[in-house]
Amino acid sequence: MAQSFSPKKYFSKVYAYDLLKDLYKKHNAEVFVEVNDQTPRKVAVDMMLESFNAIDTEQKIDIEKELTNIASFSTDNTALLAKNLFKEIYKKEFEPEVECESAHDVILYFFLNHEDLIDDLIFLHEFYLSKNYFKYKTGDYKKEDLNKNLNELKNDWERIANDNSKATECEFTTKEIGDILYVRSVFEGSYERQVKINSKTGEVDRANTVRKIETVRLAYLPKENIALISGSVSKPKKLYFLDSFLRTVCQSGYDGKIETFDVSPLKNLSFEFLSINKGTPLMKWKIKNITLSYKEGKKKLRLTLNSDKNTLGLDPLSETLEELGMKERFETLNIENIALSFSFNNEEKEKSLVNVSCLISKGKTNLCPLFKYDNYALKLLKLAEINKGFEEVEGK
Repeated sequence: MAQSFSPKKYFSKVYAYDLLKDLYKKHNAEVFVEVNDQTPRKVAVDMMLESFNAIDTEQKIDIEKELTNIASFSTDNTALLAKNLFKEIYKKEFEPEVECESAHDVILYFFLNHEDLIDDLIFLHEFYLSKNYFKYKTGDYKKEDLNKNLNELKNDWERIANDNSKATECEFTTKEIGDILYVRSVFEGSYERQVKINSKTGEVDRANTVRKIETVRLAYLPKENIALISGSVSKPKKLYFLDSFLRTVCQSGYDGKIETFDVSPLKNLSFEFLSINKGTPLMKWKIKNITLSYKEGKKKLRLTLNSDKNTLGLDPLSETLEELGMKERFETLNIENIALSFSFNNEEKEKSLVNVSCLISKGKTNLCPLFKYDNYALKLLKLAEINKGFEEVEGK
Protein backbone atom coordinates (compact mmCIF):
# COMPACT_ATOMS: atom_id res chain seq x y z
CA MET A 1 0.00 0.00 0.00
CA ALA A 2 1.36 3.41 -0.99
CA GLN A 3 2.22 5.66 1.93
CA SER A 4 0.39 8.96 2.27
CA PHE A 5 2.44 12.07 1.56
CA SER A 6 3.92 13.81 4.59
CA PRO A 7 5.04 17.40 3.86
CA LYS A 8 7.23 17.50 6.98
CA LYS A 9 8.95 14.22 6.10
CA TYR A 10 9.55 15.46 2.56
CA PHE A 11 10.90 18.85 3.69
CA SER A 12 13.28 17.12 6.09
CA LYS A 13 15.07 15.74 3.01
CA VAL A 14 15.13 18.99 1.05
CA TYR A 15 18.08 21.34 1.51
CA ALA A 16 17.70 23.56 -1.56
CA TYR A 17 14.87 25.79 -0.34
CA ASP A 18 15.18 27.99 -3.43
CA LEU A 19 13.86 25.06 -5.48
CA LEU A 20 10.73 24.92 -3.32
CA LYS A 21 10.23 28.63 -3.86
CA ASP A 22 10.51 28.07 -7.63
CA LEU A 23 7.85 25.39 -7.38
CA TYR A 24 5.58 27.72 -5.42
CA LYS A 25 6.10 30.50 -7.98
CA LYS A 26 5.10 28.10 -10.73
CA HIS A 27 1.70 27.94 -9.03
CA ASN A 28 1.63 31.71 -8.35
CA ALA A 29 1.83 31.05 -4.63
CA GLU A 30 3.33 33.68 -2.34
CA VAL A 31 5.78 32.70 0.39
CA PHE A 32 6.96 34.93 3.19
CA VAL A 33 9.52 32.72 4.93
CA GLU A 34 13.23 32.76 4.11
CA VAL A 35 15.57 29.83 4.83
CA ASN A 36 19.33 29.94 4.20
CA ASP A 37 22.46 27.89 4.88
CA GLN A 38 22.83 29.43 8.34
CA THR A 39 19.36 28.35 9.50
CA PRO A 40 19.57 25.40 11.95
CA ARG A 41 18.25 22.27 10.22
CA LYS A 42 15.29 21.59 12.54
CA VAL A 43 14.27 25.25 12.40
CA ALA A 44 14.61 25.20 8.58
CA VAL A 45 12.26 22.20 8.28
CA ASP A 46 9.70 23.86 10.57
CA MET A 47 9.91 27.08 8.54
CA MET A 48 9.46 25.20 5.24
CA LEU A 49 6.38 23.52 6.69
CA GLU A 50 5.09 26.85 7.97
CA SER A 51 5.47 28.52 4.57
CA PHE A 52 3.75 25.57 2.88
CA ASN A 53 0.79 25.64 5.29
CA ALA A 54 0.36 29.37 4.72
CA ILE A 55 -0.30 28.92 0.99
CA ASP A 56 -3.83 29.45 -0.33
CA THR A 57 -5.86 26.21 -0.07
CA GLU A 58 -6.45 25.62 -3.80
CA GLN A 59 -2.83 26.34 -4.68
CA LYS A 60 -1.67 24.18 -1.81
CA ILE A 61 -3.72 21.23 -3.09
CA ASP A 62 -2.13 21.51 -6.56
CA ILE A 63 1.38 21.85 -5.10
CA GLU A 64 0.87 18.88 -2.80
CA LYS A 65 -0.20 16.73 -5.78
CA GLU A 66 3.05 17.61 -7.55
CA LEU A 67 5.16 17.04 -4.43
CA THR A 68 3.48 13.67 -3.88
CA ASN A 69 4.45 12.65 -7.41
CA ILE A 70 8.01 13.98 -7.04
CA ALA A 71 8.50 12.28 -3.66
CA SER A 72 7.39 8.92 -5.09
CA PHE A 73 10.59 8.60 -7.13
CA SER A 74 13.00 10.71 -5.05
CA THR A 75 15.60 8.10 -4.09
CA ASP A 76 19.40 7.92 -4.11
CA ASN A 77 19.28 5.50 -7.05
CA THR A 78 16.96 7.71 -9.10
CA ALA A 79 19.11 10.77 -8.38
CA LEU A 80 22.15 8.90 -9.70
CA LEU A 81 20.13 7.78 -12.73
CA ALA A 82 19.09 11.39 -13.33
CA LYS A 83 22.73 12.50 -13.45
CA ASN A 84 23.64 9.64 -15.78
CA LEU A 85 20.65 10.40 -18.01
CA PHE A 86 21.66 14.06 -18.14
CA LYS A 87 25.20 13.07 -19.17
CA GLU A 88 23.84 10.67 -21.80
CA ILE A 89 21.55 13.32 -23.34
CA TYR A 90 23.68 16.46 -23.07
CA LYS A 91 27.16 14.88 -23.23
CA LYS A 92 28.36 16.75 -20.15
CA GLU A 93 28.39 16.36 -16.38
CA PHE A 94 25.40 17.44 -14.32
CA GLU A 95 26.27 20.81 -12.75
CA PRO A 96 23.08 22.41 -11.40
CA GLU A 97 22.77 26.16 -10.89
CA VAL A 98 21.45 25.46 -7.40
CA GLU A 99 23.45 23.30 -4.99
CA CYS A 100 21.67 19.94 -4.65
CA GLU A 101 22.77 18.31 -1.41
CA SER A 102 20.25 15.47 -1.30
CA ALA A 103 18.57 13.09 -3.74
CA HIS A 104 15.32 14.97 -3.16
CA ASP A 105 17.03 18.20 -4.24
CA VAL A 106 18.28 16.55 -7.45
CA ILE A 107 14.87 15.18 -8.44
CA LEU A 108 13.11 18.47 -7.62
CA TYR A 109 15.71 20.30 -9.74
CA PHE A 110 15.06 17.97 -12.68
CA PHE A 111 11.30 18.36 -12.28
CA LEU A 112 11.62 22.14 -12.49
CA ASN A 113 14.38 22.45 -15.09
CA HIS A 114 14.38 19.25 -17.16
CA GLU A 115 10.76 18.16 -17.18
CA ASP A 116 11.30 16.50 -20.57
CA LEU A 117 13.42 13.84 -18.83
CA ILE A 118 10.94 12.99 -16.08
CA ASP A 119 9.10 10.23 -17.99
CA ASP A 120 12.41 8.48 -18.64
CA LEU A 121 13.35 8.86 -14.98
CA ILE A 122 10.09 7.30 -13.81
CA PHE A 123 10.61 4.44 -16.29
CA LEU A 124 14.12 3.79 -14.93
CA HIS A 125 13.01 4.22 -11.30
CA GLU A 126 10.72 1.18 -11.65
CA PHE A 127 13.77 -1.06 -12.13
CA TYR A 128 15.17 -0.01 -8.74
CA LEU A 129 12.10 -0.56 -6.57
CA SER A 130 13.25 -4.04 -5.61
CA LYS A 131 16.35 -6.26 -5.74
CA ASN A 132 14.16 -9.29 -6.43
CA TYR A 133 15.64 -10.25 -9.80
CA PHE A 134 16.49 -13.57 -11.37
CA LYS A 135 20.12 -13.28 -12.42
CA TYR A 136 21.77 -15.14 -15.28
CA LYS A 137 24.97 -15.11 -17.31
CA THR A 138 24.89 -13.93 -20.91
CA GLY A 139 26.98 -14.21 -24.02
CA ASP A 140 28.37 -11.17 -25.81
CA TYR A 141 26.23 -8.93 -27.97
CA LYS A 142 26.89 -6.94 -31.14
CA LYS A 143 26.05 -3.31 -30.51
CA GLU A 144 25.62 -2.61 -34.21
CA ASP A 145 22.85 -5.25 -34.38
CA LEU A 146 21.08 -4.16 -31.21
CA ASN A 147 18.16 -2.22 -32.77
CA LYS A 148 17.39 -5.05 -35.21
CA ASN A 149 17.63 -7.65 -32.44
CA LEU A 150 15.39 -5.65 -30.11
CA ASN A 151 12.70 -5.52 -32.82
CA GLU A 152 12.94 -9.30 -33.10
CA LEU A 153 12.78 -9.56 -29.30
CA LYS A 154 9.60 -7.47 -29.19
CA ASN A 155 7.90 -9.84 -31.62
CA ASP A 156 9.13 -12.93 -29.79
CA TRP A 157 8.04 -11.62 -26.38
CA GLU A 158 4.61 -10.84 -27.79
CA ARG A 159 4.44 -14.42 -29.11
CA ILE A 160 5.33 -15.82 -25.68
CA ALA A 161 2.79 -13.57 -23.94
CA ASN A 162 0.09 -14.48 -26.45
CA ASP A 163 -0.13 -18.12 -25.39
CA ASN A 164 -3.42 -19.99 -25.72
CA SER A 165 -4.31 -17.60 -28.57
CA LYS A 166 -5.06 -14.72 -26.21
CA ALA A 167 -5.44 -11.34 -27.91
CA THR A 168 -2.53 -9.65 -26.19
CA GLU A 169 -1.44 -6.07 -26.74
CA CYS A 170 2.23 -5.33 -26.08
CA GLU A 171 3.86 -2.09 -24.99
CA PHE A 172 7.60 -2.57 -25.49
CA THR A 173 10.04 0.06 -24.19
CA THR A 174 13.85 0.09 -24.14
CA LYS A 175 16.41 2.58 -22.84
CA GLU A 176 20.22 2.56 -22.80
CA ILE A 177 21.83 4.56 -20.02
CA GLY A 178 25.57 4.30 -19.56
CA ASP A 179 26.49 0.63 -19.73
CA ILE A 180 23.02 -0.77 -18.98
CA LEU A 181 20.18 -1.69 -21.32
CA TYR A 182 16.70 -1.54 -19.77
CA VAL A 183 13.82 -3.44 -21.37
CA ARG A 184 10.20 -3.34 -20.20
CA SER A 185 7.13 -4.98 -21.71
CA VAL A 186 3.57 -4.54 -20.51
CA PHE A 187 1.11 -7.11 -21.86
CA GLU A 188 -2.64 -6.56 -21.81
CA GLY A 189 -4.73 -9.65 -22.46
CA SER A 190 -8.22 -9.85 -23.91
CA TYR A 191 -11.23 -9.00 -21.76
CA GLU A 192 -12.63 -12.00 -19.91
CA ARG A 193 -15.72 -12.40 -17.82
CA GLN A 194 -15.12 -12.79 -14.11
CA VAL A 195 -17.89 -13.00 -11.56
CA LYS A 196 -17.78 -10.14 -9.07
CA ILE A 197 -19.57 -10.17 -5.71
CA ASN A 198 -20.34 -6.89 -3.96
CA SER A 199 -18.86 -7.24 -0.46
CA LYS A 200 -21.52 -5.00 1.07
CA THR A 201 -24.72 -6.11 -0.69
CA GLY A 202 -23.76 -9.62 -1.78
CA GLU A 203 -25.02 -8.80 -5.27
CA VAL A 204 -23.47 -11.01 -7.99
CA ASP A 205 -22.33 -9.34 -11.20
CA ARG A 206 -21.88 -12.04 -13.86
CA ALA A 207 -21.27 -9.53 -16.66
CA ASN A 208 -18.14 -8.09 -15.01
CA THR A 209 -15.09 -8.16 -17.28
CA VAL A 210 -11.40 -7.96 -16.40
CA ARG A 211 -8.26 -7.58 -18.46
CA LYS A 212 -5.13 -9.30 -17.25
CA ILE A 213 -2.05 -7.06 -17.27
CA GLU A 214 1.45 -8.54 -16.91
CA THR A 215 4.81 -6.78 -16.80
CA VAL A 216 8.30 -8.04 -17.56
CA ARG A 217 11.44 -6.01 -16.80
CA LEU A 218 14.94 -6.96 -17.89
CA ALA A 219 18.22 -5.15 -17.26
CA TYR A 220 21.28 -6.16 -19.25
CA LEU A 221 24.79 -5.37 -17.98
CA PRO A 222 27.12 -6.25 -20.88
CA LYS A 223 30.34 -5.44 -19.00
CA GLU A 224 29.44 -8.07 -16.38
CA ASN A 225 27.77 -10.39 -18.94
CA ILE A 226 24.71 -10.47 -16.70
CA ALA A 227 20.98 -10.24 -17.38
CA LEU A 228 18.46 -9.55 -14.60
CA ILE A 229 14.78 -10.26 -15.08
CA SER A 230 11.70 -9.66 -12.91
CA GLY A 231 8.00 -9.20 -13.42
CA SER A 232 4.49 -10.27 -12.57
CA VAL A 233 4.59 -13.44 -14.72
CA SER A 234 5.22 -16.95 -13.38
CA LYS A 235 8.79 -18.19 -13.01
CA PRO A 236 8.56 -20.70 -15.91
CA LYS A 237 7.24 -17.96 -18.19
CA LYS A 238 9.94 -15.61 -16.93
CA LEU A 239 12.55 -18.13 -18.05
CA TYR A 240 10.96 -18.21 -21.53
CA PHE A 241 11.33 -14.43 -21.76
CA LEU A 242 14.92 -14.65 -20.48
CA ASP A 243 15.86 -17.39 -22.93
CA SER A 244 14.33 -15.35 -25.75
CA PHE A 245 16.48 -12.34 -24.80
CA LEU A 246 19.64 -14.43 -24.50
CA ARG A 247 19.11 -16.06 -27.92
CA THR A 248 18.01 -12.91 -29.73
CA VAL A 249 20.40 -10.31 -28.29
CA CYS A 250 23.32 -12.20 -26.72
CA GLN A 251 23.77 -15.22 -29.03
CA SER A 252 23.53 -17.55 -26.04
CA GLY A 253 20.59 -19.13 -24.21
CA TYR A 254 19.29 -20.40 -20.88
CA ASP A 255 20.91 -23.73 -19.97
CA GLY A 256 19.94 -24.05 -16.30
CA LYS A 257 23.30 -23.18 -14.72
CA ILE A 258 23.24 -21.62 -11.26
CA GLU A 259 25.48 -19.05 -9.62
CA THR A 260 27.54 -20.60 -6.83
CA PHE A 261 29.55 -19.25 -3.92
CA ASP A 262 32.36 -20.80 -1.90
CA VAL A 263 32.93 -19.08 1.43
CA SER A 264 35.90 -21.27 2.38
CA PRO A 265 38.38 -18.34 1.96
CA LEU A 266 36.69 -16.82 5.02
CA LYS A 267 37.79 -19.81 7.11
CA ASN A 268 41.15 -18.09 7.19
CA LEU A 269 40.62 -15.77 10.16
CA SER A 270 43.34 -13.43 8.91
CA PHE A 271 41.58 -12.91 5.55
CA GLU A 272 41.34 -9.24 4.54
CA PHE A 273 39.24 -7.79 1.69
CA LEU A 274 41.20 -4.53 1.87
CA SER A 275 44.41 -6.30 0.85
CA ILE A 276 42.87 -7.71 -2.36
CA ASN A 277 40.65 -4.74 -3.22
CA LYS A 278 41.00 -3.39 -6.75
CA GLY A 279 38.72 -0.79 -8.29
CA THR A 280 36.18 -0.34 -5.47
CA PRO A 281 35.98 2.51 -2.90
CA LEU A 282 36.02 0.05 0.03
CA MET A 283 36.82 1.74 3.34
CA LYS A 284 36.11 -1.01 5.88
CA TRP A 285 34.19 -4.25 6.34
CA LYS A 286 33.23 -6.72 9.05
CA ILE A 287 31.44 -9.99 9.65
CA LYS A 288 28.02 -9.62 11.35
CA ASN A 289 26.86 -13.20 11.86
CA ILE A 290 27.53 -16.74 10.70
CA THR A 291 25.73 -20.10 10.68
CA LEU A 292 27.95 -23.16 11.11
CA SER A 293 27.02 -26.82 10.72
CA TYR A 294 28.53 -30.10 11.86
CA LYS A 295 27.70 -33.82 11.93
CA GLU A 296 27.09 -33.75 8.14
CA GLY A 297 24.85 -30.73 8.42
CA LYS A 298 22.46 -32.32 10.91
CA LYS A 299 23.32 -29.79 13.60
CA LYS A 300 23.68 -26.04 13.15
CA LEU A 301 24.98 -23.20 15.24
CA ARG A 302 24.22 -19.56 14.53
CA LEU A 303 26.53 -16.94 15.99
CA THR A 304 25.56 -13.27 16.22
CA LEU A 305 28.84 -11.42 16.56
CA ASN A 306 30.29 -8.33 18.23
CA SER A 307 28.62 -5.19 16.82
CA ASP A 308 31.31 -2.79 18.12
CA LYS A 309 32.03 -0.44 15.19
CA ASN A 310 35.75 -0.56 15.99
CA THR A 311 35.95 -4.34 15.68
CA LEU A 312 36.42 -4.98 11.96
CA GLY A 313 37.11 -7.72 9.43
CA LEU A 314 36.85 -11.24 10.82
CA ASP A 315 37.90 -10.12 14.30
CA PRO A 316 34.32 -10.38 15.70
CA LEU A 317 34.25 -14.05 14.66
CA SER A 318 37.74 -14.75 15.94
CA GLU A 319 36.93 -13.22 19.34
CA THR A 320 33.68 -15.18 19.69
CA LEU A 321 35.31 -18.48 18.71
CA GLU A 322 38.03 -17.79 21.28
CA GLU A 323 35.43 -17.09 24.00
CA LEU A 324 33.56 -20.32 23.18
CA GLY A 325 36.74 -22.39 23.01
CA MET A 326 35.96 -23.30 19.39
CA LYS A 327 38.84 -21.69 17.55
CA GLU A 328 40.70 -24.97 17.07
CA ARG A 329 37.56 -26.72 15.76
CA PHE A 330 36.58 -23.94 13.35
CA GLU A 331 38.39 -25.52 10.39
CA THR A 332 36.34 -28.72 10.77
CA LEU A 333 32.98 -26.91 10.68
CA ASN A 334 30.99 -26.05 7.56
CA ILE A 335 29.78 -22.53 6.87
CA GLU A 336 26.10 -22.61 5.88
CA ASN A 337 25.75 -18.87 5.42
CA ILE A 338 27.53 -15.72 6.44
CA ALA A 339 26.53 -12.05 6.74
CA LEU A 340 29.04 -9.32 5.97
CA SER A 341 28.84 -5.55 6.01
CA PHE A 342 30.85 -3.46 3.52
CA SER A 343 31.34 0.29 3.91
CA PHE A 344 32.22 2.16 0.72
CA ASN A 345 33.22 5.76 0.24
CA ASN A 346 30.16 7.60 -1.09
CA GLU A 347 31.19 8.80 -4.55
CA GLU A 348 28.28 11.24 -4.69
CA LYS A 349 28.78 12.88 -1.30
CA GLU A 350 32.02 13.83 0.41
CA LYS A 351 32.88 12.48 3.87
CA SER A 352 30.04 9.96 3.70
CA LEU A 353 29.87 6.18 3.57
CA VAL A 354 27.46 3.78 1.87
CA ASN A 355 26.87 0.57 3.82
CA VAL A 356 26.01 -2.65 2.01
CA SER A 357 24.75 -5.71 3.86
CA CYS A 358 25.74 -8.95 2.18
CA LEU A 359 24.30 -12.39 2.97
CA ILE A 360 26.06 -15.31 1.28
CA SER A 361 25.18 -18.99 1.13
CA LYS A 362 26.30 -21.67 -1.32
CA GLY A 363 23.57 -20.99 -3.87
CA LYS A 364 22.83 -17.29 -3.58
CA THR A 365 23.53 -13.82 -2.29
CA ASN A 366 21.21 -10.90 -1.66
CA LEU A 367 23.40 -8.56 -3.75
CA CYS A 368 22.03 -7.18 -7.02
CA PRO A 369 24.54 -5.87 -9.61
CA LEU A 370 22.03 -3.30 -10.86
CA PHE A 371 22.74 -1.29 -7.70
CA LYS A 372 26.10 0.49 -7.84
CA TYR A 373 27.45 -0.36 -4.39
CA ASP A 374 26.05 -3.90 -4.46
CA ASN A 375 28.05 -4.30 -7.66
CA TYR A 376 31.19 -3.18 -5.83
CA ALA A 377 30.53 -5.83 -3.16
CA LEU A 378 30.08 -8.49 -5.87
CA LYS A 379 33.43 -7.48 -7.38
CA LEU A 380 35.06 -8.03 -4.00
CA LEU A 381 33.54 -11.52 -3.79
CA LYS A 382 34.97 -12.31 -7.23
CA LEU A 383 38.40 -11.00 -6.26
CA ALA A 384 38.29 -13.23 -3.19
CA GLU A 385 37.22 -16.19 -5.37
CA ILE A 386 34.10 -16.54 -3.24
CA ASN A 387 31.85 -15.98 -6.26
CA LYS A 388 32.52 -19.02 -8.47
CA GLY A 389 30.29 -17.90 -11.33
CA PHE A 390 27.60 -20.01 -13.00
CA GLU A 391 28.05 -23.77 -12.91
CA GLU A 392 26.17 -26.86 -14.03
CA VAL A 393 23.67 -28.28 -11.52
CA GLU A 394 24.86 -31.61 -10.12
CA GLY A 395 22.85 -34.56 -11.35
CA LYS A 396 21.37 -32.60 -14.24
